[in-house]
Amino acid sequence: MVLRLTAYHYPENILLPQGYTPPNLAINTLYSKAWLMLLMLIAHNHGQSWV
Repeated sequence: MVLRLTAYHYPENILLPQGYTPPNLAINTLYSKAWLMLLMLIAHNHGQSWV
């Protein structure tokens, strides 16, 4: 869910060739911050035992 927030949304008024589907892209700075947030969340989750 957090990583979906980093998705780049193409402008509504952009003209693309017929049949062309633009690739799914992410905004790099938001993507990096999302991974750091997830890492901090996992590092502080002491309720789970990994052994």
